[in-house]
Amino acid sequence: FHKLVTRCYCPTAEVAKRALRAGLKHSQIKVYGLPVRPSFVKPIRPK
Repeated sequence: FHKLVTRCYCPTAEVAKRALRAGLKHSQIKVYGLPVRPSFVKPIRPK
């Protein structure tokens, strides 16, 4: 983590906590999640 960033996008709340411990401010951190293509979320039908 770099303290001079304008925004730090974190994939999880746990990573955001690590960013805070590393010295970033709440205003610099955005928990955004990981983008997942919808086709990966659909259940697979059994053969």
